[in-house]
Amino acid sequence: MIPRPTFLDDFFPLLVLAAFIAPVLGVVAPLGLVAVAVVTGCVGFYGIARRGLPPTPDWRPCWPLAALAAWAATSALWAPDPALALSSAARGLALAFFGLAAMAAFGRVPAGRRRLLCHAALAGLVAAAAILTVEYLTGNGISAWQAHLKGVPPMPSGAKSQLNRGATVMALLVWPAMAGADRRRVATWLALAVVAATMLIGDSLAARLAMLAGGVFFALTFWLPRLGTILLAAFLVAASLASPVALNRLPSPPASFTELPWLPLSAHHRLAIWHFTADSIAQHPWRGWGMEASRALPGGDEEIFIDRVVGGSSQGAITGPRMPLHPHNAFLQWRLELGLPGALAMAVLLWTLCRRLGRSASAPLTRAAGAATVAAAMVVSSVSYGFWQNWWQAALWLAAALWLSAATKKEGPA
Repeated sequence: MIPRPTFLDDFFPLLVLAAFIAPVLGVVAPLGLVAVAVVTGCVGFYGIARRGLPPTPDWRPCWPLAALAAWAATSALWAPDPALALSSAARGLALAFFGLAAMAAFGRVPAGRRRLLCHAALAGLVAAAAILTVEYLTGNGISAWQAHLKGVPPMPSGAKSQLNRGATVMALLVWPAMAGADRRRVATWLALAVVAATMLIGDSLAARLAMLAGGVFFALTFWLPRLGTILLAAFLVAASLASPVALNRLPSPPASFTELPWLPLSAHHRLAIWHFTADSIAQHPWRGWGMEASRALPGGDEEIFIDRVVGGSSQGAITGPRMPLHPHNAFLQWRLELGLPGALAMAVLLWTLCRRLGRSASAPLTRAAGAATVAAAMVVSSVSYGFWQNWWQAALWLAAALWLSAATKKEGPA
């Protein structure tokens, strides 16, 4: 008997292509991740409209997202740039809709085909690792070539690679790819080893920290699933609510040069930014400054110059504005811009996600990979990009969709 085709039979090659190309785009053109999320979301919307698929096959509690979007839009009333606040809230909500629809598409792929999605993602990760390896071994040669094509001067010698956003995307996607791949094949473990080696030879500290945190929570959740997910949830909730107080207790430069001499110069700059952010949060602790207010904080554009002197000689200096567009920490950004209501909404969302993960009926390794994905995502968000950046939001939704394709037990509907 020939099985009746599902709506995904026509679109499955597109989902496979999306799984492969996402890590590659993360390296060479991160903004393209938005297009991947939108296209795969359209596949999900088609299925929802024509076949009645639920928008989230496994995790339904989306009301914290709705509350966050509503509060973000409301904050435009007092934000420095109301139009930017409203447009950013609208973009975030739109990406959430497309992301949930992408999860519906990936999560309802027939069981016999799900492994191919994760194999495609692993192949994409290996391709991305190859590009990054060439970049690192040639002294940022690909970045210099891209700069030449754009007609801009290349980064100075010794600067970090301009492709490092791709390293963080790889550190995020490797866990859901591993969750559904065939672990009996040598090729799977070779692919994972190649990705891990790329992290080690690269200069992205955020990617390394994300891989480390992901590995810790993977092991913990694999052996002690309930404890692992509870600890992850508790940590994320505490970080959402208490980061301004905790980070403000850390030393800032120049004191941090003496107390934390092992930190790279960029990390000391982060400490200066975080102290300025915490001081700004204290001025509007309840309602926040408004969505996207990080770009227009009073005093944020003030240039700082702090020389790092060790043994009487300069070891470099921190230069730049006190607030370079965003705090480089998602937990601080939520509290700074959206105040306590926004931080509470994110805390509820993260708690719900982790608890659902802990109660999931998925295989132990798949559940552990989900915890590792959440941990990696939050580590990168804690030290790097603005959380509302479209490409980063798209990367998060695509990681969730890919993990769901490995975690879902039911056969896709006919």
